[in-house]
Amino acid sequence: MTGEIEARHWDKEPHSRLLRDYCDVLEKELDHRWRVLAWSQKSTISRNGDVRQQLAVTIAAACDRMTFVSFTNRVNWDWPEQYRERVTVDVRTPETNGIGGTRLISTDHWIRIGTVKTFVHLESPLTRGEQFTFVVDVFWPEMCLPFVRGHEPDVFLVSFGDTADLINYTVVLPAGFTAKLDHVGLDPRQDSYALVVRSGVEGEVEVSLTVRDVPAYRKVGLRMDRPPLSA
Repeated sequence: MTGEIEARHWDKEPHSRLLRDYCDVLEKELDHRWRVLAWSQKSTISRNGDVRQQLAVTIAAACDRMTFVSFTNRVNWDWPEQYRERVTVDVRTPETNGIGGTRLISTDHWIRIGTVKTFVHLESPLTRGEQFTFVVDVFWPEMCLPFVRGHEPDVFLVSFGDTADLINYTVVLPAGFTAKLDHVGLDPRQDSYALVVRSGVEGEVEVSLTVRDVPAYRKVGLRMDRPPLSA
């Protein structure tokens, strides 16, 4: 006997699941809440259906002691489970004039196939009313594959557990692509929103939806479809 202790392989999945469960309890039972002041999301679609998402989010604590914030991301088709190892989520502080851009501690947990929840853990707890801003880069392989192939429409939606002051959701299509579109969850008689379609420098179409004062739990966003082929 050498007296050496054999190192155990550390499996992060059980620890990630436990951390998710504890955070879920805080959210659902102990009033651990926040409110979205500004949510800006840009989803750039590649010709092969891959999607790169860029988010900039500012929240305000709606509880006395807030230690994390979470968000859920999902794909809208029967996406192959084996691709999930290629999904990446990178969370950082915002960068201004060369200051910022450092990584924040975050953990991810797959709730089900095609749905991942990310927890962003704060270095210092926030008190009620304090604000916090973070940015996120997500890569999701073949997220919009049925859409780019023209098989079916896709939807780009957001919803929040409290009223959100301002959201902007931009979808960038591959160069040369066009799409038919509808807004979702919005009533022009009651809601304050703007829908803008523009062309980028390389011929890509950008569709941008801006909405103010989004009620809690209401899903708002875009439904997009490839136009039919000419006969």
